[in-house]
Amino acid sequence: MCGIIGIIDLKKDFKDSSVIKNMMQSIKHRGPDGEGFFVESNVALGHVRLSIIDLSEEANQPMFSPDNNLLIVFNGEIYNFQDVKNELSSTYQFSTKSDTEVILNAYKEWGEDCLHKFNGMFAFAIYNRNEKTIFAARDRFGIKPFYYYLNEDFFIFGSEIKAILASDYVKAELNEEMLYDFIVFNRTDHTTQTCFKNINNLRPGHKILLNSQTGNCTIEQWYTLPDLKKENKSLAFYKDTLLKQLNESIRLHLVSDVPVGSALSGGLDSSALVTLMRRQMPDETMLHTFSAVYDKNWEKDEQKYIEALKKHIVINTTYTTPTAEKLLADLDKLIYQQEEPFASASMFASWCVYRKAHENGIKVLLNGQGADEVFAYDYMAAFYFYELFLGYNWFSLIKELWYFYRKQAYPLFTIKLFAFLIAPAFLKNRLIKASDPLIKKDFFAKYKDKSHFHKTFFKSKTLNENVKNHLLMKLHHLLRVEDKNAMMFSVEGRVPFLEHQLVEFALNIPPQLKVRTGEVKYILKQCMKHLLPDEIFNRNNKIGYETPMDRWFREPIFLEEMNDLLFNSEQPMAKFLDIDFVKTKWKEHLEGKNNGALIWKYFYLTKWYNINFKSEI
Repeated sequence: MCGIIGIIDLKKDFKDSSVIKNMMQSIKHRGPDGEGFFVESNVALGHVRLSIIDLSEEANQPMFSPDNNLLIVFNGEIYNFQDVKNELSSTYQFSTKSDTEVILNAYKEWGEDCLHKFNGMFAFAIYNRNEKTIFAARDRFGIKPFYYYLNEDFFIFGSEIKAILASDYVKAELNEEMLYDFIVFNRTDHTTQTCFKNINNLRPGHKILLNSQTGNCTIEQWYTLPDLKKENKSLAFYKDTLLKQLNESIRLHLVSDVPVGSALSGGLDSSALVTLMRRQMPDETMLHTFSAVYDKNWEKDEQKYIEALKKHIVINTTYTTPTAEKLLADLDKLIYQQEEPFASASMFASWCVYRKAHENGIKVLLNGQGADEVFAYDYMAAFYFYELFLGYNWFSLIKELWYFYRKQAYPLFTIKLFAFLIAPAFLKNRLIKASDPLIKKDFFAKYKDKSHFHKTFFKSKTLNENVKNHLLMKLHHLLRVEDKNAMMFSVEGRVPFLEHQLVEFALNIPPQLKVRTGEVKYILKQCMKHLLPDEIFNRNNKIGYETPMDRWFREPIFLEEMNDLLFNSEQPMAKFLDIDFVKTKWKEHLEGKNNGALIWKYFYLTKWYNINFKSEI
């Protein structure tokens, strides 16, 4: 796990390497263990290293092929690199034990088709000195980031947006279209665009080939999710096969030359992950887990479930407690690190977990990200209800709605989403606006028909179509948050639920095995039925990494901050948000009505804008 940067000047040669050094320094947190750069003619590449596999200096980057024609900068892990290395060993000599060298030789052997050989998370760029080309690629699901800027003068890329801005060749400008999608749908990272105008995401499963002399550039998709199939094999088949796939994915994700731990909440996903990790680790190896907990009197605190798992299996639990004071102390750093907006203060819990892992010397942390998207989270049940509705399966629909309402602790959002899906098309924009009165009317009108998210995400007609759309559009926002939180503290976050063969299998598990009798992620629960304590297995009240935002926004330290922002004559978000509406909701909140989520959006976005774009005012 590392950070990569590069500049290809399409007009002239480089005269000063300080630009590359500035870019590398801006993401030094991603790689505190080493660094290196390469400059030749008009091409400059840089790398900062977090040593995970092959800790020797020989594995430093940029790394050259034996003939010195190819060199690579690489961020990520190829979990099956030993298998690929064995396949290449009859033809190629290897001088390191690193996966980086395997990528270089695989590219030399198979060209761009080498991508299909890799099982892992990656973003890399390879420079061919003879052909004067840059080949770059990103992993199947976008676990590792790759941002780029391209015009007639430059191709600039980096693991984070701040690296591109650190070149001083690109100015930070707001992309209003992406801001609209965030305000209305709480989403970013679902198209090539970012919230920074002209700075783009290389989409997951895509590759770039650039001629460094002519500027000729092609971007193509190298990986696509398989077509959906209608299969109806037995529950036992899906359960047994899924458990085998999960165990194999965890085996791959445990490959490391440094200690591996896990993030742990009290929910199904991370508890299943930790349980299966524990079963694969030697008895004498202590599994370290890290969790965010709060006041035990808070209804959504997770500690009692974590303690139940600790009694069930042998783990070493370490707790961190986010507070309002800690959030305000770190908020500017968090905003700067994340670069693009995130939906709630719950992301601060993840920040605290990775910091705690770093403080305890753990450099690799597995987490349960992706399980919600693959196995159907609670509100995704709305698309199963919609599928039953469209198929005229009235009895099943009524039964599932009844069970869902009775079993789930927070069923109303999902049921409202189902009502939205079956509403006539002319009502949908009105319903979206009514559901988010925070947005300014004219700003909403300007972008409501342009939103890619609106046009695509809500078109799913079956649960598995929606699962696919979540993987293509929603997941990247969460992966970005995890990557940047982890790398801020020089920790590698790994996501076993997103091993591609596991995802491809799970994608076509029948919908009635993902949502069943009011239970979501039913098939995953069945896999873990006899492996988890009852307290976790029977839960129906889990909602991600929650933080007590409503309570925090009544604490004196937040009252002062909020009043300073809300009643300031400068309102940078006034063009986009209804400030008078926020003032009304703030008053209601102080009187006891919980409006923490809405207040957070105003509070956070105002600070986010001031940090990134204030010079535009």
